[in-house]
Amino acid sequence: MPVKILLVDDDKGFREELRSYLEEYDCIEASSGEEAIGILKRPHEIDMAILDVMMPGANGTEVLREMQRLDPGLGII
Repeated sequence: MPVKILLVDDDKGFREELRSYLEEYDCIEASSGEEAIGILKRPHEIDMAILDVMMPGANGTEVLREMQRLDPGLGII
């Protein structure tokens, strides 16, 4: 089963470009921190997250803390 990576960035173009470099992985996209947290609360098996720091709404640092609380073993870049 391919590794699942959660891409979290408010810039759709950046997410699309990054996804093109990660073709061999199963990428799931979130356009906001709130959306990313919602995805992590679902029964997905996310192996790693790539998280933007500067986003509207909840900033990356707040989202990082919540992601670590929800899944302490999750790799986050």
